[in-house]
Amino acid sequence: MTTFLRDFLHKDRDQAEELDVIIINRKVPDIEMEALLKRYYAKVKYFVGTVMNVADLHRVQVDKATACLIIADKECPDPDGDDSANIMRVISIKNFNQRIRILLQLLHYKNKMNVASIPGWSAKDGDEIICIAELKLG
Repeated sequence: MTTFLRDFLHKDRDQAEELDVIIINRKVPDIEMEALLKRYYAKVKYFVGTVMNVADLHRVQVDKATACLIIADKECPDPDGDDSANIMRVISIKNFNQRIRILLQLLHYKNKMNVASIPGWSAKDGDEIICIAELKLG
């Protein structure tokens, strides 16, 4: 997360001043995350919740967001389970806001085919899948 925020919010990046980052996670932030939130306090907000809950989607204003990044857990003991959970997150978010651009990180290439049929998913409108296995293979 540190690397992502440093790169995403870098001052040399186009529109970095206009961007805000919302993190939603079921877990209370640990000490490392707390330090990161303090470092980027003006640009990053952390909410305890889940995108599977409509009330949480309202609370973090997903209806006003332009993009959503769903990050895979590279340390997960069940990569297919993590991919499935992230695909369910896409469905929940797209049901709430079909216009939102989604950048989805998956662990396995084979799970990409499950995304194309999600209502609202549109590669031509900017929705993207980043597959960790493909990146490793080059």
